[in-house]
Amino acid sequence: MAVLSRVYAYDPAGLAKVYRALATIPGVRVAEVQDEAGRGAYALYLKSVSDTSRDEVLLDPDTWLCAGYRSLDRSSRNEDWGKGDVVISSARLAVAVVDRKGEKP
Repeated sequence: MAVLSRVYAYDPAGLAKVYRALATIPGVRVAEVQDEAGRGAYALYLKSVSDTSRDEVLLDPDTWLCAGYRSLDRSSRNEDWGKGDVVISSARLAVAVVDRKGEKP
């Protein structure tokens, strides 16, 4: 999951290898969700890693690159949010590749 969250420009064949490897890991799940910007995304997460939270890497359904991250409450122990509520969320709004250090798109 850490590899996916840091991907900007990536070789498609290499990225496909990462997804094939993820498919072999017991407990990896996918859910259709919305990111913090309201866009559709696929959430990748490990089933039953923690009783208190679930961390998700969000993928753009068109490019399959990381679109964000979020963490959901699983415990209902906090009085500020309930089970299933998104507690932390981020969305990657834009990514660009440039030719030189310091160059802006």
